[in-house]
Amino acid sequence: MFEAKSDLKEFSSKQILLLDYKTYTFNNEKWGIGTGETCDMNKMLERKDDLLKEMHKEKKRSNLKGILFSIVDIIKEKNLTLIPGEIEENVVRQAFQVDINKQHIADLGSRISRKKQIIPALEAYFRQKS
Repeated sequence: MFEAKSDLKEFSSKQILLLDYKTYTFNNEKWGIGTGETCDMNKMLERKDDLLKEMHKEKKRSNLKGILFSIVDIIKEKNLTLIPGEIEENVVRQAFQVDINKQHIADLGSRISRKKQIIPALEAYFRQKS
């Protein structure tokens, strides 16, 4: 069942980005946060460059301050988040105390729940900045 849910071959990068995607407002700034659940992180990572391009387009199209997309391995409970730009890099680095590698990926470890782990950390970061 997990593998069937993870098979996104027929989906465009835009469809993958927006499949499980929500917008949030932090300090009067709109952010888009998407999640792609998979059993095979490598298949999703093969599309990283296209996903990053689509993230830039969506950021501009929706007038967002920032956009993040987490690739979540639902078996290994691991989160690799795509970081499209400097704004996102600064926020993620400080909010989660992680580094971003040269491939524009932040390893958020076992933080796989957007609702329980990702959004609360971002809210705490922006609350501190207000």
